[in-house]
Amino acid sequence: MLAEPQGDKRAFHKYYEMPILRGREPDASDKEGEMGMQRSTELSTIVNQFILRRTNALLSQHLPPKVVQIVCCKMTGLQEKLYRNFLQSKVVKKLLVLVTVHRSVSLHRLPLMRRL
Repeated sequence: MLAEPQGDKRAFHKYYEMPILRGREPDASDKEGEMGMQRSTELSTIVNQFILRRTNALLSQHLPPKVVQIVCCKMTGLQEKLYRNFLQSKVVKKLLVLVTVHRSVSLHRLPLMRRL
């Protein structure tokens, strides 16, 4: 095991990256897979020392309640032009047709079923 979390890139690549990646390959031997898992676990242990995980329960005790604000603003001329061009595109028109058909089928399933 490397004593320091620091080190040069080549040492990290050789000690951690290569065994982990090789162990994940479909054609890896059992020994390579085990070595990859060991190095992955070892690396996770080192990295987790520097990661602070804050759960929602912990944060809710120390933070004010969440405030959601919806702010509407007028589009600029360029934004409006781009938006209108987007709405007129073939892809969006096809998508709107599909959504409309899906909605019709979902809302009016009974008349459709009677026809079958």
